[in-house]
Amino acid sequence: MSNQPGITSTTQTDKAYRVGAHGIDMQQPITLYSAAGETFAKGTVLGKISATGYYACYVDGHIDGTEVATGMLTEEFVVAATAAANAVMDIHGLFDSSECTGYDAAAAVDLAGMCKFI
Repeated sequence: MSNQPGITSTTQTDKAYRVGAHGIDMQQPITLYSAAGETFAKGTVLGKISATGYYACYVDGHIDGTEVATGMLTEEFVVAATAAANAVMDIHGLFDSSECTGYDAAAAVDLAGMCKFI
């Protein structure tokens, strides 16, 4: 559980988005941001907001930087409105695409070379 105001984190053990331990040592600390307050599921595909350097849900149609997939969130986070929180994302490994929230063909292209999806 996070000790930052406005954020809680929980481990969601029933969602196995990672397939095996390959690449588990390739995780990146990030700052996760939510303008409206939201729950980010474990395995959520993330993009980096160009203006702030914070990370948010990847959306292929956006034009703020989050249209480029950069990795997947390692655990579930609940972020209050206009809050930022320290988190960790996977940037390398083998993943189950059906368990990655926001995954699409464009995300697969963005993550090619670092992440493989089955």
